[in-house]
Amino acid sequence: MLGEIERHNGTVTVQSRTAYVPQEAWILNASLRDNLVFGSEYDSKRYKKVIDACALKDDLKVLAAGDRTEIGEKGINLSGGQKQRVSLARAVYDQADIYLLDDPLSAVDAHVGKHIFNHVIGHHGMLAGKTRVLVTHGIHWLPLVDNVIVLRDGRVSEQGTYKELLTHDGAFAQFLKDALAHESPESEFIDVKKDKGVQRMKSKLVHRLNSLEAGVPMMDSSDSSEDEIIVDGVKKPKPTIDEIFESIIENQDKEDKEKDTSSEEENDNTADEDGKLIDEEDVEFGNVSWDVYKTYGSKVGWGHFIILMIIFVILLIGRDYKEVWLGYWSEDKLLSNVSLAQTPEYQRATLTYITGFGLLGVTEIITALIHCVYTKVVSLKAADQFHWDLLHNILRAPMSFFDTTPTGRIVTRFSKDVNTVDHLGNNMRGIIGHSHNVVAKIIVICVTTPQVIVILPFIAIAFYIIQRLFMPAALQIRRYCTKSSTPVAVHFTETLTGTESVRAYGAQARFTGVMEKRLETHLKNENFHMWLDAWYSFRIKALASIMVLAISLIVILDKSYSPSMAALFITWSDDFLHRLKFFLHCCISTEKDMVSLERLLEFSAKPQEAAWELAQLQNESEAASAGMSIKPSSDNLNKLDEEREDGAVEWPQSGAVVFDGYKARYRDELDLTLKGVTCAIRCGEKVL
Repeated sequence: MLGEIERHNGTVTVQSRTAYVPQEAWILNASLRDNLVFGSEYDSKRYKKVIDACALKDDLKVLAAGDRTEIGEKGINLSGGQKQRVSLARAVYDQADIYLLDDPLSAVDAHVGKHIFNHVIGHHGMLAGKTRVLVTHGIHWLPLVDNVIVLRDGRVSEQGTYKELLTHDGAFAQFLKDALAHESPESEFIDVKKDKGVQRMKSKLVHRLNSLEAGVPMMDSSDSSEDEIIVDGVKKPKPTIDEIFESIIENQDKEDKEKDTSSEEENDNTADEDGKLIDEEDVEFGNVSWDVYKTYGSKVGWGHFIILMIIFVILLIGRDYKEVWLGYWSEDKLLSNVSLAQTPEYQRATLTYITGFGLLGVTEIITALIHCVYTKVVSLKAADQFHWDLLHNILRAPMSFFDTTPTGRIVTRFSKDVNTVDHLGNNMRGIIGHSHNVVAKIIVICVTTPQVIVILPFIAIAFYIIQRLFMPAALQIRRYCTKSSTPVAVHFTETLTGTESVRAYGAQARFTGVMEKRLETHLKNENFHMWLDAWYSFRIKALASIMVLAISLIVILDKSYSPSMAALFITWSDDFLHRLKFFLHCCISTEKDMVSLERLLEFSAKPQEAAWELAQLQNESEAASAGMSIKPSSDNLNKLDEEREDGAVEWPQSGAVVFDGYKARYRDELDLTLKGVTCAIRCGEKVL
């Protein structure tokens, strides 16, 4: 009927609007009112009527901000029954014509289920006169429905009214017998010891089913004196099953006033006084702290940095001396005389230059390969440690952290941010490589063309001003980009989970609009980021071009430079332009990527719950007394597992649990939820 499964044959015709209540309630990360109204126009009278009918009035009293209380992802601060009632209230408020109810009463308490059936689903409820398709395994609701359709092996086995299906021993009668035979005391929707009407109903139902099995025809109640009871000295017909259930439902209003609705599963009230539950994501301002760089350096290892520098110096010598070698080759007077090409001296000199150039090339290739691989290995090792620290801390975070942190925010840390940190090694290699080139080229240019020293301070000041203007804005835009991507992931996950409900309510356009708005916000930040990069790149290229132009004019106008050396200086100045551009690009990319490391370190420093291992607790206590902070490595945890298997660690032989004045709250700033619980649970006991 919802069109969610593939139809192989036949036709399905659904007229008018539909509302759908799934078996597993789908709750939005929004206020309770927004979950209930679900995009419809707010009508206070209808809203209050729905709240009362779905037994949500008492729940609003215990929520911090009433119906303005923010509900966490997947209804994390609601009980199972509360989520199901909110889902049902959403459908009732929608005022649809057809209601598809997938076992909505399975998650609520018995007296709440009766209240909802009486005030919502039943013949006198808010949905009276609407088409209601109720999927249920509760046999106690069947006498109160208009028509029963029995499914068996995916096909309609039989259908008809409740009375009609009990006239023969079919699949429906067999289902009732199996349900009564396997019914446990905990699953009763009413305590049968306190409700004689239900006892009579069950007795009469069992008698009827046994009669069907024996092949005895059912007698009408008016033909048997056994079907009469005496009330106040007057004989009256014994009530039928339908009449027993009707009396139970009709007395619900009276029972609701007498019963304490606290038997419903307690509300996990983790919202603040203003109703806000989800914490706003923190955004740092200004440049990335040097502590972040120090942390990354300590994870990589300062010794590795020194080794990388040594390797690159060798690489730099091989790379730059090749050009010098070519200069010597081109200016060799012996080789410039072509008439001596057949002489042994000419051939030896040529072989020497070729061999030297080849050795320099091989040296450059080998050192470049070693430098690249070594950088990648140490950077990935550092990224792995950051990932382990993040995972270790998230797995040990208290439940309040998950109550107040959207899943999408955590997912972006483990996906986009971790991926960015994985590639920090590429930027690090670029900085090391291009910094040597830039410094070497500046030194060579200043030595060979001293006239450039006059304009260098002005260019350096211009570079500094542009850098100071660009970096704060670029870092902040990068932070906003990462922050704005989280709502997109959250909304996508939330919508994907409730796709059936979104389509059933015809809310595709609204949810698409929300996604487009969040994507637009994220893409605006991305566009600002690209525009800033373009602004910076244009100005850096302009300054570098001015410097190259100045050097070119100097070496061309100065007659003391030979043509080959002038060409070499111009080539070096042009190469300097490209090296400087890539060096600045790597520096900027590194600082912007450090924002991701900053976000990882933020979640890696979140408060943790109690230690998982006794040895870990002892080590942490000793470290705390010494002013240190430690985290167990995977090797230590594996060692503990091996000791446990070998019997080196003594484990309890029984599973007794004792609570002595136990008090607990969901978060530090909230009131106590458990206020002095004292109990003892012995080994092997089952607690209900």
